[in-house]
Amino acid sequence: MNLRIERKGSESLVSYEQVPISFEIHGRVDLTRLEDIGSVETVPCFPRRKGYDEVSDQRPTQLALRYDIANWPILMVYEGDTVVGGAILAPPKSGYELPGAQNGSGIMVDLRVHPSMRQRGVGRALISAAISLAHHLGWEEILVETQDTNLAACQFYANMGFSVRSIDREAYGTSLDEAQIIWRFKLGES
Repeated sequence: MNLRIERKGSESLVSYEQVPISFEIHGRVDLTRLEDIGSVETVPCFPRRKGYDEVSDQRPTQLALRYDIANWPILMVYEGDTVVGGAILAPPKSGYELPGAQNGSGIMVDLRVHPSMRQRGVGRALISAAISLAHHLGWEEILVETQDTNLAACQFYANMGFSVRSIDREAYGTSLDEAQIIWRFKLGES
């Protein structure tokens, strides 16, 4: 597999968005175990499919309507000429906020890998590139938001050296049966 990662700008959002971000939910994170011992363990839940891009105002192309993203790094992973993954990073003080964000906190707004390329090192390469870039740009940490229903993402971030910053069981209100988990990667600790 011959992958290359390129740093792009907001002009790449349309092609970036072509990488699907949906996944099947077969379990969720046991939040008590995560809080108590930092372990990502599974509890059963009703199986379903979740597609973040199915909600039009959550699509990456909509970011430019809400934020000035001219200086946001967008990392694109290519296999040949095909986009197979990417990450969008919001710099500190960019206006994009998560609970616990501080002046030196950059935020990984989105990370996606094409379903056919998952479990093949694309996500690891993206995280490594994002960490390297954030360090180069002088960021103090990277924050990323997941939900307890995205078990694979939670396991992935834990395995990549992220720690839990916060858990909010009511962040999305009562209509969405999910808890918000904010993960943190402190630069200089890897």
